[in-house]
Amino acid sequence: MSKPARQTLYLHIGTHKTGSSSLQYWLGQNRITLGKAGLAFFTGRFEADNHVELFADPMRSEREAFSKDKYALNGTKDSLKRTEGLFAKFKKLNRESTLIASTEGLSLLRYDDEIERLKAILGSENLTVKIILVVRDKADFLESFRKQILKHPERELSADPSSINYVEPDSWLANYEEIKAVWSRHFGADAMTVIDYDAEMARDGDVLPAVLRAMEVPAAMLPAPGSVRVNVDSWKSALRRMLRKLGLNF
Repeated sequence: MSKPARQTLYLHIGTHKTGSSSLQYWLGQNRITLGKAGLAFFTGRFEADNHVELFADPMRSEREAFSKDKYALNGTKDSLKRTEGLFAKFKKLNRESTLIASTEGLSLLRYDDEIERLKAILGSENLTVKIILVVRDKADFLESFRKQILKHPERELSADPSSINYVEPDSWLANYEEIKAVWSRHFGADAMTVIDYDAEMARDGDVLPAVLRAMEVPAAMLPAPGSVRVNVDSWKSALRRMLRKLGLNF
């Protein structure tokens, strides 16, 4: 009996603050059209278009991540199996298609055991996994991440270098070489496409088309640069920030 054809998975791993929300929004809005073009975009357990379980389940239980707290994910065997089953079903339903999954939280995985748990979820032994990493100027990234932390009144900046809320110049969050190293060890350096956020913004004013091209989205489907903008900031979070500046809690 012949083996089934090996599927390709384009796995977008972030980093944060590099247009991930716009990417995920566009992919979600075009899920049906993508399917007709032979590209299947995964639907997540907690958020349809940002597949937070793919990083939160494999991550070591003691490590911090915003989505882990939000959805009470702590990498239990039951949760891992549930995510693994969901992804296996996705692959089976789209066995003739190229697969796409995305969550910027994957850039937080830094340990071999975390990547191994992710590989089990993906069933990577039967996949050709192609990693898409987007990086930007480290100082600009850390400043943007600092602002993101302070949008939420329940979060505070940290002096602990191991914290996700630590955004000093030596923050591990901006250690791009470490990210490249761990993913290359498991999937191969030739499996990774690194996109320069700043170069794309300088040339086109948008990084989204470059990421979609890396996923082999047909040129005719690509959005015009600057045409997709997602404002993920709600009026509630804006109000909380204003009250916080006034020294009030909300």
